[in-house]
Amino acid sequence: MRKSLLLIFLFAGMALHATHNRAGEITYRWITGLTYEVTITTYTRACQLCADRCELSIDWGDNSGDTLARSNGPRIVCLQARDGEIIDPINQIRKNIYIGTHTYDAPGIYTIKMEDRNRNAGISNILNSDQVPFYIETELYISPSLGANSSPILTNPPVERGCVGKRFEHNPGAYDPDGDSLAYRLVYSKAQNGDPIQTIYDPQYVQDSIEIDPNTGLLFWDLPRNVGQFNFAFEIVEFRKNAQGRYVRIGYVTRDLQVDIEDCGNNPPEVIPVGPFCVEAGTSLNFSVTATDPDTDDLILTAFGGPFEVPTPPATFPEVNGPSPLSGFFNWNTRCHHVRKQPYQVSFKATDIPQDPNDIALSDIYTTEITVIAPAPKNPDAQAEGLALRLNWDVSFCTEADGYLLYRRESPYGFVPGVCETGVPAYTGYEFHDSLLNVNNTTYLDSFDVELGKEYCYMVVAYFEDEAQSYASEEFCAALPLTLPMFTKVDVESTDPASGTIGIEWIEAPEFDSTIYLPPYRLELWGREKDNGAFNLLNTANNIDAGNFTHNNLNTQDLSYEYHLDVYAGPNQDFVGSSPLASSVYAEPTGSDQSVMLDFNFDTPWQNERFVIYRENPTGSGQFDSIGESFVPEYTDTGLVNGENYCYYAESYGRYTASDSLPRPLVNRSQITCATARDTTAPCPPQFALYNACPDTIYFSWKLAQGNGCKNDVSKINIYFRTGENEFGDQPFLSIPVNGDSTIRFVSDQAIFGCYAITAVDDADQDPGGQANESAFSEELCIESCFTIKFPNIFSPNGDGYNERFLPVEIEQVANLEIEIYSRWGNLIYRTTDLEDFLSNGWDGNVQDNGSPAPDGVYYYVCRYTAESIGPTMEQTASGFVHLVR
Repeated sequence: MRKSLLLIFLFAGMALHATHNRAGEITYRWITGLTYEVTITTYTRACQLCADRCELSIDWGDNSGDTLARSNGPRIVCLQARDGEIIDPINQIRKNIYIGTHTYDAPGIYTIKMEDRNRNAGISNILNSDQVPFYIETELYISPSLGANSSPILTNPPVERGCVGKRFEHNPGAYDPDGDSLAYRLVYSKAQNGDPIQTIYDPQYVQDSIEIDPNTGLLFWDLPRNVGQFNFAFEIVEFRKNAQGRYVRIGYVTRDLQVDIEDCGNNPPEVIPVGPFCVEAGTSLNFSVTATDPDTDDLILTAFGGPFEVPTPPATFPEVNGPSPLSGFFNWNTRCHHVRKQPYQVSFKATDIPQDPNDIALSDIYTTEITVIAPAPKNPDAQAEGLALRLNWDVSFCTEADGYLLYRRESPYGFVPGVCETGVPAYTGYEFHDSLLNVNNTTYLDSFDVELGKEYCYMVVAYFEDEAQSYASEEFCAALPLTLPMFTKVDVESTDPASGTIGIEWIEAPEFDSTIYLPPYRLELWGREKDNGAFNLLNTANNIDAGNFTHNNLNTQDLSYEYHLDVYAGPNQDFVGSSPLASSVYAEPTGSDQSVMLDFNFDTPWQNERFVIYRENPTGSGQFDSIGESFVPEYTDTGLVNGENYCYYAESYGRYTASDSLPRPLVNRSQITCATARDTTAPCPPQFALYNACPDTIYFSWKLAQGNGCKNDVSKINIYFRTGENEFGDQPFLSIPVNGDSTIRFVSDQAIFGCYAITAVDDADQDPGGQANESAFSEELCIESCFTIKFPNIFSPNGDGYNERFLPVEIEQVANLEIEIYSRWGNLIYRTTDLEDFLSNGWDGNVQDNGSPAPDGVYYYVCRYTAESIGPTMEQTASGFVHLVR
């Protein structure tokens, strides 16, 4: 019996001194279906009188819970569980792991949480910390549409040490086994029922700010000012792309971190930055990492992060120790199952061994990224097959790929991917063409818009479930056989709304097979307004030789025209084929400020690579001079006079890409087109600021936008005003001529609270026939009313005509009020809710109920009022004492 009593006493003592929880987190792993394995990891004080938990209770977040037995360490003290592991005997740190499995009834969002009494004593930024529960939580989002999910794995413990006046760093070394995107944000440590502990980041306890890199997870404190023990918390949030292509949150893990800050003379080491790295799956990544110490202390160099947690083979970085500088060697023999879109983060930690045994060891962490990329598909090939192109390539080296993405452009680019450049970048001019959904599907017949005379080039990329892409294959190109006549000219010879002409020329088919298509032959030329209506037969020839035709009586001033050739052969005049469409070049002008912009539109089977632009000089003379050239189908003529008319035409230079043996260059003119240079571009919105100097003055300030295409021709500023729910009106509240940045003072005898915005107006109305352009609204800025209400502390309703009534001595912009006046015994003497009546009559000193004079003495008033406002406003209260003296 005495032994039993002694045990009870000891356990009671442990509960009394339950000051043990230092740090921790909850993670989970998907098992199958709606079943998850959840792990609680805590770090506690390990001392003789410290409470210890052989078991912990968990709340699964679905109105159910369990008790989980500790699963790590030896089994000596805990009879039905294990004892945890002492990971730092000197600092008395025990690591505890509790694992449980739970099956949920349905998809949903569940907050898994654990609460335990208590935290360890002496935490500087948690008052009475040994009386504050330790609380951690993790969000689990089960969504069939997003797929199964496991939480990040945290590879670096959350108990650290630092020095006063030295930058402190911590990185959790988070690795997401599903390859989801991770983001990091600071949160409050929590207490009972998940209530945030408001003192965690209070400057009274934590003088310099704590920050966390949202991308790498590096938490840093620059600099700790006081000795003490501090707790901070942050969330590691997972994001995954949904079916609509948007990244959505799919859960988070909260880590509660503890750091001991001590007074020491040691200086932290430094890890010399390396990376980032990209490595092709199936090859090895090897590099050295070096750390130095300013105090020439010996060092310990370690590493943690995702590459050490992946399936076989993981990366290796053997721990090394020795004098500064110290180097370690990273090695990773990558495999295809390591391929993923998100880079792996790996952190290298250098910890010094101070020469003074009284100094604490300091660390530096450097985090770099490693992306594992699938090799490019090999041996791609393209060949003509009828009127299509047959593409082939080898099965991806990484058979885990879901399929392939195919890209196409006309003519080769010469792309050589950079070491970290996956997929096919847009700058190459390649466009996505199609996808193949099976990794074993390595052949494709391209018949979509494949035209005669064009060389088509392709690149193929393997893609994976998480949207990772391999390196792009080498370019591979092919063209259709040149078996039909080919246009070489569609040239606007004259511009007119009714009698314009276009000259058309073509060559005979370079590869026409007369053994298949026997004579006699017929060649038909068809034409129409571009993209408008049926084609008209323009000319017929009884051969398929090279030829030409002049198309007359056209509206070449306003329209573009397009043409095709049809070939017939044999006794029955069977249809052989139709050449690709070829159109004239149409120049579309747009007048702008001191400039005219020209866009060149066309649809040709050849590639127009250069444009020479001609301008009539002077306008109306019929004489055109070359003013410039462009290698894209647009051109801007600058330095012009607003209000004047300018006329142009362009000469295009092109070539067929299918064969170098075809005629080149192909020179064709556009129509003559004219436009007036006119300023139609509004200024950029100005930056806007205002200051309200109550009761009647506003200072308006603006700064005109500069650079980024913003013009500097602003002539005035318009100020717009609105109140409440109203929109800004069409007319400005104020219009002020300006010639630069400025501040003005505006005084009004009317209410000035509301919202303001400004616009910039240019001087385009000074040009002949021009109109001023107004910018979009600036940022909207709002000011509240300058409300005030003040009461006297004495009044004398004695009939002498002076100070007879209790009224406000000052009142501004009050919308309504309720005032009550009480005697010193709490009896209600006077009450009104009529603002206008009170302002006119006030309290006359009589008891409101019976009209009898209230006796001399001290009365208490309470005035509840709301101010005039641009929107809903809270009720205000003014109260005080007033002496009634007759």
